[in-house]
Amino acid sequence: MSKFLKDNGIKTEEFVGEYSSKTIKELGVTNHETSALTFFLRIIEWMTKNY
Repeated sequence: MSKFLKDNGIKTEEFVGEYSSKTIKELGVTNHETSALTFFLRIIEWMTKNY
């Protein structure tokens, strides 16, 4: 995906986060699930601003 975006001149933003807070552990979700949710929320935010 990254290569496709770069090849098509689409700017990307990389982010790294630590999702091991007590709240996340209490909810029983994994770091992967939390980072995926963050990713999709950022996509929605970006699309709302740009379209």
